[in-house]
This record gives sequence, structure tokens and C-alpha cells, in this order.
Amino acid sequence: MALGTVNNFQQAVNFCQGDIIFLSDQDDIWMPEKVKTIVSYFSENKNISTIFTNGYLINDNNIQEKDTLFDYFFDSLSHRLFNAGLVPERFAYSNCATGATMAIHRGRYGNIRFSEYCTKGIFHDYVIVIQALTQNALAYIDTPLIKYRIHSDQSVGLSCEKPPIKTWKEPFIGNYTPFLQVAQSDYLNQRIQFLEYRKKIKYTPSGALKAISKLPVYLKYYNSHGLSLLLYDMYASLKHAILRRANNNDTCILD
Repeated sequence: MALGTVNNFQQAVNFCQGDIIFLSDQDDIWMPEKVKTIVSYFSENKNISTIFTNGYLINDNNIQEKDTLFDYFFDSLSHRLFNAGLVPERFAYSNCATGATMAIHRGRYGNIRFSEYCTKGIFHDYVIVIQALTQNALAYIDTPLIKYRIHSDQSVGLSCEKPPIKTWKEPFIGNYTPFLQVAQSDYLNQRIQFLEYRKKIKYTPSGALKAISKLPVYLKYYNSHGLSLLLYDMYASLKHAILRRANNNDTCILD
């Protein structure tokens, strides 16, 4: 009986006995250094429970394409958001980690259950990522460690919705409900609510002052980047206020 993508992976994970579980699609090719690279990363980073990596793209004839997985899923802006500590915010917008590249450290991750959380549009890899985010235990490796096959009858394709922003400092809003339903984390919920708050500051007459009043929250969520994001939000609010006054229009929206 066909179990489907999600239940197949859940059953396979349930049978695993090792400390580190490597996910894989049936027709992808692993690079020779894949296991050693990931095991070394786990060994050097004790706080990480889940890793995703880049991958080469190949077709049915094993011919390698020009682009990589990260060109589709984890572009330079996503890299910047991740490295700046806006990891929950980026993944709450959409998943940009490919399950076929993932490795999970069982002892650090805990109980690996994802099938009951998967709904339409949410696959096992997204659930695994979200649960890792509740522990702040997600990492990536830029090196392509698999050859990911693209063919006409694959059940999950190359698609990833990217935030409609030009700079990593700009707040962006998405449909976060599925993310928060899976995460079930007050901390992640509060971070997403604060992202909504940052978005509104720009269009608030006293937005710059409101931003300053939230300095401790900026520093709490964004650490060393908190002050930079605070100044960005203050600038956006002041710029919008000047244009609004120049146009005598309370609903002026900046490009």
C-alpha cells in the first residue's frame, strides 16, 4: 500500500537506530564527502540538531544543471536573513530547506514526529525545520553535498516563495498561521508578532519614538543586529512621515 511522501519518511525515521539520521530521496546521488562533512559539523557545533545543505541539480540523464538548490531555495537574501539571526522570520514566510539534504541529530532533536503536523502545503522537511527552530538549533552548509534529481514525475518540485523585500533589514509579512500551529512556541509566536509590529511602525506618525521604546525587544530578538534594525525602522518611519506631510496624505505609502 502506498504510504505517500510524508508517511514514507516517518516510517523510515522510525526504523532508524543511529545517532544521526540522514534523509534522502530515492534517486538522488550523495557526494563522497557528505557524511564526513555533516558528522564533523555536528561534532564541532554541539548546539545544532538539524542541518540542511546545498545540492547540485541533475536531470534524468545525470547531466548537471547550472544552478544549485540554494539558487532556488536559499538565495543571497535568505542567507543574509539567516546569518543576521532572523531565522524564524525567514522560515515563517516559507520553507527554504530541502528535505533530501537534511541530517538530524537524534539526541539533540528529541522525538522526531512530523506526520501528524503535516497538512496541505506543509511537508515533513518544513515540520522538522520548525521544530528545530524552537530550540534555535538549525544550521546550513553551503557546500553542495548531494546531486538532486529533477524529473517530470517528481511529487515535490523546485519552488520557494521568497519574501518581497530588497534588504534583510526590511520587515515582511506573510501567512504565519501554519508555521505557528506547528511550532506551538510562545517565543516564536512573540517574534512573529514583533515582526508585525515593526511593519506597522513605518506607517505610524510616532513610529520612530515607538521603535526607540522597544529597544530592549530589538536587542532580545536580534542581538548584535538589534540596533541596526531599530535605526532602519526609525529611518523608514521618519521618511514616511516627511513624505506624508509633503503630500498632505495620511495614507502615503513609500516604494
